[in-house]
Amino acid sequence: MSVVMDQLSQDHIHIARLLDFIDREVVKAGEEPGPEVGLLRDVMRYMTSYPDLYHHPLEDQLFAELRGHPDAGPGEITAIQAEHTEILLLGRRFLDTLEQLMMDEGVRVDAFVGMAREYTAMQRRHLHREERGLFRLARETLTPQEWAELDAGFARAPDPVFGQGVKRMYETLSRALAQG
Repeated sequence: MSVVMDQLSQDHIHIARLLDFIDREVVKAGEEPGPEVGLLRDVMRYMTSYPDLYHHPLEDQLFAELRGHPDAGPGEITAIQAEHTEILLLGRRFLDTLEQLMMDEGVRVDAFVGMAREYTAMQRRHLHREERGLFRLARETLTPQEWAELDAGFARAPDPVFGQGVKRMYETLSRALAQG
């Protein structure tokens, strides 16, 4: 269809894998051995950087193209873009909590678990809303010319976890994800 749409869809698959990883680790809270807090921190470093630097701006380009279509309500686009900010803020709070856990600053297990579950639930709702809403609408309404214009301005950004050259700081996380 489009390299832009392919990239956005692939990013969503990667984000879903990371959310699954968070969920698998969180259920270990209060057990021995507990969750891999260092890997969770790496997940959240990624989640609070790559999507905001590359994924969301690419979505913004798609949404700008959709704004001109009668079936795309500007309220839905505005709401999804506002969710990006909410997700980033919650993600940063969760990252701070993980860093406090790593420094043994007395974070309660229930607070850690609650924040993790809130974050993954919000992200999943958001991904679903985009996939079933604006992504579906884009696939159904954008013309070949509009897709070509979006694709012409697309510059693929290297994904530091899932890309060809995994960044050194994410090597352990990448290996853990490869193991399942």
